[in-house]
Amino acid sequence: MAATFKLDSNSTTQKDPQNVHYLPFSFEHEEASIKVNSVSYFTPTIVKSPSGMEASFRGRPLKGCEVRVPQGYSAAVIGQKGDHVTCLGHFDGFVHWTLDNPPTADSRLVKALQWIELAEVVMEKSDASGVSK
Repeated sequence: MAATFKLDSNSTTQKDPQNVHYLPFSFEHEEASIKVNSVSYFTPTIVKSPSGMEASFRGRPLKGCEVRVPQGYSAAVIGQKGDHVTCLGHFDGFVHWTLDNPPTADSRLVKALQWIELAEVVMEKSDASGVSK
């Protein structure tokens, strides 16, 4: 099923990168695009250790690592009201959190980002061999 959205072009000009955390749970909230002040409430509790990053949320231990968006790409946080989409911010990397064990290269999220790089290599090889797209 295809969907069409209208992106507000004024919303894509935000200059400051956002502090983004990928948490292993979701928040139940009425509004689709809530903005959590992670800098004030979550970031000060992060401890960097040799095995990665450690924090807790409501007493539950979290293990994390920094993940970069593939070079040449950028990521956006978007909000939607009806068919109108607004860019709330952009980021080049984020902290990937898991419960109990540190994230690894086998994480579904990390593998999904690796597919972007793999697809570029495949396309470069097909362009070089003369295969049409």
